[in-house]
Amino acid sequence: MDPSGSALPDSPRRKSTAPDTCPRQTSELGIPSNVVPQLSHFHGPAPLVSVIVPDRAIQSLSITIHTTLYDGLRPSALMSFVTRSKTPVTSLSIIASGQKKVDARTLERVLMSVGAELGEFLQTLEIEWILEDELLYKQVLAVLPRFKALHTLRLHRRLPPPPPRSPPPSLPLPPTTPLSTPPPSPSAFFANKVFAWTPPESPNVSGRTRINSFSSKRISLDVPLPRAHERTHLAAWSKQCRTLRNVSFLSGAEWRVGMSVEYFLTRYAVIRGSYVVSRLANYFPDRFHAFAHFSVPFMIPDTTVTFEKTIAFLQALLGYDPYGYWWFFNEEDADKVIAEHLDSYMSIVYVKDQSTWRELVCAQGALRPALLADYKSASGFASYMSDADIKIVTETFRRDGLGGALCYYKATIAELNRLDEDAILPEQQLPPVSTPIYFGVGQHDVICTPKIGKMMFSLDPFKNHIITIKEYDGDHWLVISNGEEIARELDTWVSDVVVPTIKA
Repeated sequence: MDPSGSALPDSPRRKSTAPDTCPRQTSELGIPSNVVPQLSHFHGPAPLVSVIVPDRAIQSLSITIHTTLYDGLRPSALMSFVTRSKTPVTSLSIIASGQKKVDARTLERVLMSVGAELGEFLQTLEIEWILEDELLYKQVLAVLPRFKALHTLRLHRRLPPPPPRSPPPSLPLPPTTPLSTPPPSPSAFFANKVFAWTPPESPNVSGRTRINSFSSKRISLDVPLPRAHERTHLAAWSKQCRTLRNVSFLSGAEWRVGMSVEYFLTRYAVIRGSYVVSRLANYFPDRFHAFAHFSVPFMIPDTTVTFEKTIAFLQALLGYDPYGYWWFFNEEDADKVIAEHLDSYMSIVYVKDQSTWRELVCAQGALRPALLADYKSASGFASYMSDADIKIVTETFRRDGLGGALCYYKATIAELNRLDEDAILPEQQLPPVSTPIYFGVGQHDVICTPKIGKMMFSLDPFKNHIITIKEYDGDHWLVISNGEEIARELDTWVSDVVVPTIKA
């Protein structure tokens, strides 16, 4: 307006002659690419991916799927927009909307497109599922070979699953005789051994508490381990995707490999999984920085060695057969005999003076008569087993039985491991020379004597390995009686021996 208050005529617009110093690429919806240029994570519905992701440095992406193939969803086109991020998308979440029924075929096509477009660099894949568990597990198996760098797979759901069309598959049971059924596959057998039972924690045993707390700094021991059918899937997934290290199942169970050195060493020490540690070194040598064995040394896979040959060798080395009790454990009714005479069994297993094992346990044919006679040791229980511990273990054995645990011995005697071990590559028969090995053994162990472990690690194949051998003032259960000492020794060993061998 002029001073008189009348309106001035509109002035014609002039085009700016100044150069445009901020060139803009505009999407279909008119959102310039230089809007929120620092955006690195986006969570939204599929239609917005084409608007937000291209020409931005998106590293983490969560996509909610609301539509199906029949509604016009094009998974390959969707993922092509993801590849137009300035930086590779290393973390992706696919969320199946619970508001509308998204069918299995649509989700399968989405996952296949993810593998085709992002398989070379995607490291973390998360899937929120709404259909049956087994449908997803089968789709995961089909798509995993497309991923070359995937290390974390998280599967979860917010809505309860629909009723399954068929019961989940179960792992094959051990045969009643060596020839009644074929041995389980290497992957299935390996999966059975990875997830072993961990003893319940007791506040009265400082050693066990120390070891549990030592490992729980890295992962909670309360996280459930995968169930049988989940382990079956996991064994197949690991073969299809060798980089896979962490898996979260729809049930909430978790599996982790290649985490911290301390977690695996103490975890397997607690469950006395030296056989597991040996085979982990064979199957996945590149996933570990070190290996620790307790009581049982590294077990070289040799399909020419039978159980009878092993016994003959040990008799020549020790002057007696330390594995006589294995034959009783191999009998069909062994678990029933133990259950019916559980107090006697506990008295023998956790006896204060383990030298009695030479006559009651190691001698072939001695353990069964002792149980049937309800033998009780006059020396009582070992000092590291409190009354509360004995009660916990007894109640656990009485509730769950020992039938499953005894399968370890039956599988060895029946030579069910032969196919597994025959498939191990020649160059993976031993742990890598650059990987340190720790061996701890109880001086008073009459079954896994120090002499056996020292002999094994003195063999020529181990002459170039970095090996630490520690004898403890303990017996067969040294990880319970000497828990605090073991934890300290492992702490020192990891710091002084393992860490210097790890390449930055």
